[in-house]
Amino acid sequence: MGAGAVGVILALAGVHSPVRTALVIVFLAVAPTAAIAGLLRSFDPFARIILSVATTLVLLSIVAVILLSSGLWSPIGELVGVAVITGGCLAIQVPSVRARIAAWAGPRWQALLRHLPDIQQLPGTRTPEPEAEPQSEPQPEPQLQSEPEPQSEAEPEAGPEAEPAKADPAAGTEVTTPLPAIHD
Repeated sequence: MGAGAVGVILALAGVHSPVRTALVIVFLAVAPTAAIAGLLRSFDPFARIILSVATTLVLLSIVAVILLSSGLWSPIGELVGVAVITGGCLAIQVPSVRARIAAWAGPRWQALLRHLPDIQQLPGTRTPEPEAEPQSEPQPEPQLQSEPEPQSEAEPEAGPEAEPAKADPAAGTEVTTPLPAIHD
């Protein structure tokens, strides 16, 4: 990464030599790959290598496409864009920065995961402890009556959606029951 950084400094200074070209290529191949691999600590080593190399290729392509579409493409612009993104990836890995990001993002991620129960836990995160419910005084259970009191229900009006009248043999009356409306 040091050799690549020297190549970047030579490119920004405008020094033209074959050594500069080789050092810039080393920087573009190694620095973003190493910075991204450092962010993928929870993966096994082989997966880290594959993911970081693939992400580096995507990063180089996206920076070039953005510069081309905005009409600002130049080799130095590509180099500066990749260097800035690589520097950001390295800065995130500094323990104090990482602790601040974790303190800021931790409660937000946990809140998101609480609201999305179908998502499994992310690697490297802890399951939050459930919050304790405030203890309230126990409510006395209602006493059951030995004989239920008869309740009179209001009879629904018979209309076009009513079932034909039926005889209730226990009470000796006719009861009509409304049918649920069916909508097409």
